[in-house]
Amino acid sequence: MPLCPFDQITAPPVRDGYAYWRSLRTGDALPKREAIDPADVPALLPHLVIAEVTDPPISITYRLVGTAVVRLNGVDFTGFALNQGVEGGAWRDYWQRIYERVVRDAEPLFGRDDYEYRDRSFLPFEWAILPLSSDGTHVDRVLEIEAGIKQPPPDAGPAKRRGVWR
Repeated sequence: MPLCPFDQITAPPVRDGYAYWRSLRTGDALPKREAIDPADVPALLPHLVIAEVTDPPISITYRLVGTAVVRLNGVDFTGFALNQGVEGGAWRDYWQRIYERVVRDAEPLFGRDDYEYRDRSFLPFEWAILPLSSDGTHVDRVLEIEAGIKQPPPDAGPAKRRGVWR
């Protein structure tokens, strides 16, 4: 899994989205979906995904998908179940494990990936999946933020290709 700590995330929408999510927390309680006010974060809206979580077993249904996420994915998956219509069980399993971990631990996860499973590996991106809860403890929604990052040019050395090219 291409997980990484938050301090390695460079995409401003992901960093800003995490800061916004943290601002919505009250003590140890997870933020509620209702606490998200689009007027507070207009620049983030294109990068947001809100998904509903049902269990058991954990099932993910995408309720809102921002326009930048649609453009990066090449598909609007609003209303779809996790990776509905995506070829390859490995990718479904990969994202299922990510969501299961966020739901189980009620903690954010961050990563860097590409859209290889959608034949778009030329589009690297960073992401955060942030738990939301109606009761403050049980995760029943997630706020996901995805933002494209620049890829190093082909003539860049191996060290530059492993990191984020700015």
